[in-house]
Amino acid sequence: MSMYEILEETQQEQEVSGGIDADYILLLSAGPNLFGKKTYDLNLLGASMQNWVARACAKKPAIAAEPDEDRLLQTIRPLLKDGEFTVVLFSDTPLVTAKGLSDTLERAARENLSVMRLARGWIFKTEYVKNIETIYASKTYDNISHELLVVDSIESLEKVQNVLRKRIIRFHEQAGAIVVDPASTYIEASVAIEPGAVIEPFVKLEGDTTIGANSKICSNSVISFSRIDEMVIVKNSCNIVGACVRDNAIVGNNCTILNKSVVGEETRIAAGSIFDGSTTNANCQIGEMCLLKNTKLANNVTLGDGVKCLGSELSDVKVGSGANVAEGCNLFAGVHIKQDSSVPAGTNVKG
Repeated sequence: MSMYEILEETQQEQEVSGGIDADYILLLSAGPNLFGKKTYDLNLLGASMQNWVARACAKKPAIAAEPDEDRLLQTIRPLLKDGEFTVVLFSDTPLVTAKGLSDTLERAARENLSVMRLARGWIFKTEYVKNIETIYASKTYDNISHELLVVDSIESLEKVQNVLRKRIIRFHEQAGAIVVDPASTYIEASVAIEPGAVIEPFVKLEGDTTIGANSKICSNSVISFSRIDEMVIVKNSCNIVGACVRDNAIVGNNCTILNKSVVGEETRIAAGSIFDGSTTNANCQIGEMCLLKNTKLANNVTLGDGVKCLGSELSDVKVGSGANVAEGCNLFAGVHIKQDSSVPAGTNVKG
């Protein structure tokens, strides 16, 4: 399960728990121009800042641009619905949580408040805000002020990123993953890690990535938008992008696997090899420094060190089940090696 999924689950629990009936409005704050983007579009660990705030809401929020302070009522009134309360949030407070909002709503209901000013945001009784001409609040309620830290500078952005990074790692640790060095590990919000997986120092996990149960991702590896199945070992300094590694496979040091490549079950890939748009079936053995481009390997194929399979999108390389291609061979586009064949070392095979 990913951090995003747990937030969605929290939303569902709030909706079906018979809790306080509230609707949400999210005002997009352009803020300072940081890194050439408006604040609400800044990426924080794989999600925009406005998405972090939206995912803390118990219902999908209505969205509008942040108005000048004296035009708040005119902006939110067309967005009001029929909930007892309306929560108004701002997109520049990405640390806000579902629990924090729920607790604050409970307080507003318990104290029968028509309006509650937050450190950054508002909670209104909906019927009240429909009829007033000006907003009057005698004090600011700061019980979740730490969650409403405003991102308005590089310094505050760094602080928020550190908090979110720690939240994500803590979530995965509580779910059974082993993160060896949280301080050096980067995991984005949409990553899912199953129990028993080990994440070594200086690993980066990005995008819609899944790490299967009891797999091990070794130091300095980067895995993006990929699926790593169960009992897989990805050794040091690998780069896996948009690919899949099946159960019990081993990927050696400094390997690159990308572009919809699939590494089959029980396959072993030695150090320095590259897969680009290529697939293997089960139990293949890939030597060191091999290059597979637009290549399909059947079951039980063996490639020696330095083999190059140079297929193209229009004409791939295919190697049949049980075939053995010795070290230093070059297989060019259109080549099909038959089942159980042997290709001698250093051979160039053209289609």
